[in-house]
Amino acid sequence: YGSCNYFNSLYKGKVREDAPNANYMSLLWLIPKLLNGVWEFIRSFIIGFWKGEEYKENWTMMSVRVLGIVLPGASDHFPHDYVNATRLGGLSRPVTTTTPEDKLALIA
Repeated sequence: YGSCNYFNSLYKGKVREDAPNANYMSLLWLIPKLLNGVWEFIRSFIIGFWKGEEYKENWTMMSVRVLGIVLPGASDHFPHDYVNATRLGGLSRPVTTTTPEDKLALIA
């Protein structure tokens, strides 16, 4: 389906050719997902101090973070994280060299 814009829990973005962790229900990924859930719960308390008052999470989102510890990955796709990824994140795209002929081919 094309490239994947991936943001980690610190809102650092990468452009990847494939989605990370394609086999989501693997036991090998359980421990990192649990640790990420714990980190996101801690981050929900400190993000207001770290990034600014407008990023402070309410008790509903903190409850969702607890759900992310009980069910690893459950809190990863809430709208609040997508908004923060857009506001705080940045993508590093690979450098591509384009010749003038390639640019003309796109126009034609």
